[in-house]
Amino acid sequence: MKKILFSLFMCLTLIGCGEKEDIKQPQKLSFNYENFLIHKTSVKYQSDVILKIQDGKIPNIQNMKEIFERIIQENQGFENYFTTFYFNGFGTQKEDVKLFQFSKLGKNEVEISPLWKQSQYNKDILVPKEYNKLNGFIKYPDIDLKLGESLSEIETKIGKTIFEEGKNKVYMVFNDRYQTIGYLVLILEKEKLSDLFFIAPYQISDEEHKKVESYFLGDRTNKSKVFYDIGGINIKLHDFTRKFMLAKQMIGDPKNNVSLPEDKDLREILYDGDKGFLIKFYVKNDEINKIELIQLGEKTDETYRKFIEESMFIYILSKNNIPDRGIYNTLEKLGFSYEQYEKNENYSSEYEEGNIKYKIIITSETCIFEIKNI
Repeated sequence: MKKILFSLFMCLTLIGCGEKEDIKQPQKLSFNYENFLIHKTSVKYQSDVILKIQDGKIPNIQNMKEIFERIIQENQGFENYFTTFYFNGFGTQKEDVKLFQFSKLGKNEVEISPLWKQSQYNKDILVPKEYNKLNGFIKYPDIDLKLGESLSEIETKIGKTIFEEGKNKVYMVFNDRYQTIGYLVLILEKEKLSDLFFIAPYQISDEEHKKVESYFLGDRTNKSKVFYDIGGINIKLHDFTRKFMLAKQMIGDPKNNVSLPEDKDLREILYDGDKGFLIKFYVKNDEINKIELIQLGEKTDETYRKFIEESMFIYILSKNNIPDRGIYNTLEKLGFSYEQYEKNENYSSEYEEGNIKYKIIITSETCIFEIKNI
């Protein structure tokens, strides 16, 4: 009897061990990710995946596909699946960059739709410097290519890219202000660079196009304006109040606000929320295209300090909320100083940076600082 019971125990043990061997643990993925459910019905599952830099790398297409397949595996029972992959943390407003949408309809193969082209039209996106040379993000000074170079030589210089158009490799290029200035398309023949061209999301002259493309091919003698700034002021009326408040907060003045006049043919917005100063916002085609700061009060040390502060405010506003030392550099290039401010002589100076022109006018009674699109 004992022998029979022992035999049964051994059989059950072996069967149990055999079952455990059949259980396969999910394969560890190369990248961590966050999956956010957006919408689901009885047949559809839709989510967003936020990607981040990990070990100095960004997930590539294959990594994203593995993540998508894991999402399907962990959320079974739906007929159709849709997942959009993003990078986040771009810019002062944490603007997201859509990369790709992965979809699976029924038993069909996984389809990949590129969404990254849309990002260049969002002027609030600023590319963090740590993304340089990661999977298709490249700062313009690092692009120094030669026709005939092999793909491996190119990737050694500027990294691999996840952006492609047919057989062409595409890189998202950003400038000194970390703005996306456009896309660099590399045309390859037999894995060697045969040509390149630059695509801007806004209108630039043929001359500027030639400057950009020749710069990328090694000509460092003449830089394009887009390397410094891409699009002037670019404040749409519907977003004016929000941007106004953000710029005020950046100079430590969160209480001030401005409201849009109810004028269908609006040409300018006046703001005199600060005693002794008037700010004029000029409107063209439902966008702010010029800002003017006018000192109304008598010249004093305090007025000078306030003038610098208000100049910083309109500078930050015009630059899409980029807080930096730029206003001081700009005023220095205009020849503006406390000594110049104190003088009773009339003084005027202009300075261009990218697609913006700065102007300062000093008289015995007032001081005017102007920012406008060229």
